[in-house]
Amino acid sequence: MKNKFAVIAAILLLALFPRVARAQVPTVKITMVDAIQAGKITVDGSYTLPAKWTLVKIRIDARPTKATKGEGKSDFATIDAKKLTFTKTLTPVPTGTYDIQAVISANDPTGALRLFYSDTVADIGVK
Repeated sequence: MKNKFAVIAAILLLALFPRVARAQVPTVKITMVDAIQAGKITVDGSYTLPAKWTLVKIRIDARPTKATKGEGKSDFATIDAKKLTFTKTLTPVPTGTYDIQAVISANDPTGALRLFYSDTVADIGVK
């Protein structure tokens, strides 16, 4: 009976205060992807970092879609800690179609390393 009460109470708290529950972990969001120049993909984005979390790095991944052969490209972004933004130009990137994703690495308040992923920006064509 006590367990049922605890579960119901937790569900009610999450329903009443969803923003508080979600704000307790870092977030990462891609705000712009530019593949106009041949062989390059430029990615800009923003992130949030709750109190007592420590940012380690942000990695940008360009994964080939099923139609593109190859291994893709990954590299670490340049971070502006004051604006909570990041940017990275991946180069050289072979001609093809890629899915782009950002990954934030952060230490939680206990010091454990955790990873959080942005939504994927799909089907970015590179000339």
